[in-house]
Amino acid sequence: MIKFFRRIRQKLITDGKLSKYLVYALGEIALVMIGILLALQVNNWNEERKSVNQENLALVDLYREFAQSITDLESMQETRIKQEHQFRDYYILLTDPNIPPQEKATSPFPLTYDGVWAPTLDVLNGMISSGSIDNIKNDSLKALLTLWPNSVKDYSHFENEFFNRLNELEAYTGERVPSAIVRQGDYDFSPSAWPGNYHPHDLKAQRDEAMARLVNDVRFRNYMSDITKEIYISLIVIRRLLELYDTIEMLITEELHKRNLEIPSLNINHGAHQY
Repeated sequence: MIKFFRRIRQKLITDGKLSKYLVYALGEIALVMIGILLALQVNNWNEERKSVNQENLALVDLYREFAQSITDLESMQETRIKQEHQFRDYYILLTDPNIPPQEKATSPFPLTYDGVWAPTLDVLNGMISSGSIDNIKNDSLKALLTLWPNSVKDYSHFENEFFNRLNELEAYTGERVPSAIVRQGDYDFSPSAWPGNYHPHDLKAQRDEAMARLVNDVRFRNYMSDITKEIYISLIVIRRLLELYDTIEMLITEELHKRNLEIPSLNINHGAHQY
């Protein structure tokens, strides 16, 4: 093909047909430019298709990752609500002048389970660090996804304050009340098989006496008040996280529908989250 065009060009030059040669040359340049533009367009189409495929995969992966994290957060929310009620009720009991100290001392202690919410952020963090988050064309969704890691950090900050108060309470109580010892068991791994604790010899009586003094201790009571406050703040942040997730989930779902992609079948609660 190149030899064919070269022969035509040489014939025009040797025949002295300069004007026809210039027209031919311009036509040849136009053909080359059209070829380049077509090649660029095909390349752009391929890149766009790759970008769309990557975005589709990312949306599905994000949907799954968020669903698991939110399921765990909802479970933690239930635990924290239970704790907040228990600490509040216990503080009201401690400050009730009509209840004898011995009765306060033997009342059930609030739940101090210190489980943590550890959300999975592998997909999202990977997208942010690699820059592939820019493949998300929905600007509103991209902004919320970028905001999510910092929102999780805010939650962790307030949860750490709660754990700090719990540790201080444990240390303060441990200095004033004899500790129990775990009963002999068969070392079964399941949590339900925990054999429980007990006070040997006369430590039970000493423990009851120490607790009777402790329930009137202002600092001990203040710990109950502070812990109730910290749990309440954590619950505020949890609620905001769940509301943020609801918006993210809605936007991801809308994008999947637009692309005719199947929504992953997951056991999660849809809609607004409330106490």
